[in-house]
Amino acid sequence: MGDQPGSDGSVSAEEMAEAMYPESDMTYGYQAVREAFEYGHAAAQRVQPSREAIVEAITGPWFNSRTYSPEVVAINVEVLFSGQPTVQDVRAQMLRELADEEDREAAEEYARANTASVRCARCDLRYEEREQYSCHEHTPHDYREDELLEAGEVRVVPTYGGDQLRARADREEAQR
Repeated sequence: MGDQPGSDGSVSAEEMAEAMYPESDMTYGYQAVREAFEYGHAAAQRVQPSREAIVEAITGPWFNSRTYSPEVVAINVEVLFSGQPTVQDVRAQMLRELADEEDREAAEEYARANTASVRCARCDLRYEEREQYSCHEHTPHDYREDELLEAGEVRVVPTYGGDQLRARADREEAQR
């Protein structure tokens, strides 16, 4: 899932196996941990395997080094697995990100419209039309910098579309 372990809280089977076993002992142990990890991720709603099932999945002929007992490995897999987000968690997070993006786009559009409507102090021409028409006496247009900055400032506020997406995200989380 994550390219960097711990960057977003998710750990792939490869990362977990690499962290648990040195490169010299990656053959059987790596495969067993990967299978145990993927077994836990097989269900869409995150049905956690029992500790006994994990121990059974990781015991085998590869277990010659006494570095980890199967129970310790099972506990590690169980802890890593329980930290993974559910489908509802991921969907809710995506909906929240979409809601934030919707709010941001609306704020940027509003700022562009406000900037376009700033008027020249001399000829009262809108900023949006400055390229099409010249000012009186062929002088440059006189748009006040502070008005342009204030009009162009992006102020993100919740929008109706964003609120709808956030409500769907809340419903997704409530279904857990």
